[in-house]
Amino acid sequence: MYHKAYLKSQLIKDYVCCRGSHESRETILRWVDDSLIGKRFLILIIAALAIITVVLAFSFFPFPTSIENIGGKYNAVVTHWGDRVQLAYTDESGRHFSSYFDDNMKAGLSWISSSTPENATFLCWWDYGHMIKAVGERNVIVRNPSHEIINSVADPSGIKEFDPNQKILDAASTFATDSQSKTQQIMEKYNASYIMIRNDDMVKSTWFFKIAGLNYTDYLVNNGSGLNYTDLGMSTMIARLLDNRNTGPFALVYQDQQMKVYKLE
Repeated sequence: MYHKAYLKSQLIKDYVCCRGSHESRETILRWVDDSLIGKRFLILIIAALAIITVVLAFSFFPFPTSIENIGGKYNAVVTHWGDRVQLAYTDESGRHFSSYFDDNMKAGLSWISSSTPENATFLCWWDYGHMIKAVGERNVIVRNPSHEIINSVADPSGIKEFDPNQKILDAASTFATDSQSKTQQIMEKYNASYIMIRNDDMVKSTWFFKIAGLNYTDYLVNNGSGLNYTDLGMSTMIARLLDNRNTGPFALVYQDQQMKVYKLE
């Protein structure tokens, strides 16, 4: 109340100073009241703009719903937002970010970290590479797509790193081939001794065959209830690894509902 009275008296002084004292008291008071109303309206506009700015800021830069500090050798941190997830970690080559992380795979990643040699290298599709490196703390052949296969990525906006296309071609070939010896030769080329696959990697098989230069329709068929391997597809390494069937020198050493791990004996 005191503030309002003080402001009103100051406005009267300003009016008299600028326009003189010959105006009637009613005119001066009316001008003062109009000025106060204008100032209040301006304050309301400024407050509304401030609220809109904050709302827009949160829309474009929302707060994460959860942050999990996994820690470990590479200080891995998983941040969840409403519509996305980010894995961040720092390894020997620097800081890395991945827009893919599956919480359901943490048990398998923990097994990799505790039950495989520290210098082990894994063959996997690139989607899982950052998880194995950051949380499983093991080397991988690939952990990023190449520029040449970016069209296979559902949301490429989160991709900041790229691996050489030859590595991608080699990884795809190890799964698309029907030759155990070819898979073994490629793994030995990169000094890899383990394979990690997800139990739903049949879906990714389409890209394994395409990237390996094969006609995927010769290996996969959609019979109305989903994808299935053809007779030719059943002979490929990815189909045999998924079924743990006729895997040759690759021994199943871990499995859960999400993934399987094989060791090259």
